[in-house]
Amino acid sequence: MKYLLALWDMVHHLAAHIVWLVAHYEAWTYLALGVIVFLENGVVLTPFLPGDSLIFVCGSLAAKGAIHPTWLIITLILASSFGAFLNYAVGVFAKPYLESGKLSFIRPAYIEKTQFYFSKYGQMTIFVAKFLPIVRTFAPFLAGVSKMPLMAFAFYNLLGSLVWTFFFVGAGFYFGNIPIIKDNLLVVALTIGCFSVLPIIWKLFRGSRTINA
Repeated sequence: MKYLLALWDMVHHLAAHIVWLVAHYEAWTYLALGVIVFLENGVVLTPFLPGDSLIFVCGSLAAKGAIHPTWLIITLILASSFGAFLNYAVGVFAKPYLESGKLSFIRPAYIEKTQFYFSKYGQMTIFVAKFLPIVRTFAPFLAGVSKMPLMAFAFYNLLGSLVWTFFFVGAGFYFGNIPIIKDNLLVVALTIGCFSVLPIIWKLFRGSRTINA
């Protein structure tokens, strides 16, 4: 419960924090935003960082002229792409240790399941994962573990970063300043995430039925 409350506080006051950052450290705003998105995409220990909500709020501030939209979009695309690349590389490096059981928090069986899902549902998983909080953090790592081809990963990672960034910046730009949306930012982000994850849940459900059959 305390983690949910902390998440709520972070998202609920996110706009105020960013506005303060822009007002006091305008030149460093893009670096700070880039670091947050980089860590959320690139480090498996930081899936709790705001991603969708952060970009949405930044889009709404860009509509007010507080943030330059071009620099914002470039920063977020680069941070998302390079963060996922780091996560992929860590997954490739960690695979032997996972198979040997030296990393006890992830069982070797997880690798086999990951390989199954990537082979069954294709490399498009990396693109779709960009729109799923938490999954977005772990998918590149698991892609590296399952030895997804680098060029395919690079393509879907960049494509996902582009669409993800433009979608949420655009949504924030055009709708973020509507009072009912601005006051219920967490609900909006969670709703979008739920609708995005439904197709994957259905596929996983069908896949589990196939395995158990």
